[in-house]
Amino acid sequence: MKLVLDACSLIAYFNDEEGAEVIKQYLKEKECFIHAVNLCEVYYDFLKEKQSVANFLTDVSKLGIIIRYDLDNLFWMQVGILKEKIRKISFADCFGIALANKLNASLLTADHHELEKVEKMQLCSIEFFR
Repeated sequence: MKLVLDACSLIAYFNDEEGAEVIKQYLKEKECFIHAVNLCEVYYDFLKEKQSVANFLTDVSKLGIIIRYDLDNLFWMQVGILKEKIRKISFADCFGIALANKLNASLLTADHHELEKVEKMQLCSIEFFR
């Protein structure tokens, strides 16, 4: 099974928050991806929280997470369609959803508030880690 991580899942892992052990297990057992837009959110969080970013990409790479840079016309149009359908959701989450759909994967998140409705609308397979 493939998983696409959203920003909150990687932030939870790096900050050893609730659910970090679940994410750690997924990283060992599954093929994991993250879109560069979602990774940028994680990077921003590190900067905002004054955490070291010196080895940021190396640390992500060591986890075996594959960074995707999908942004062809079909992909960004799918992101726009998702944003229009779901409305109250971040563009970054739409990138994660579009990537999960493209890879026939589940999106790993803890964001029940925005993503439970995505699951109910059957727009993407969602896996909640907490």
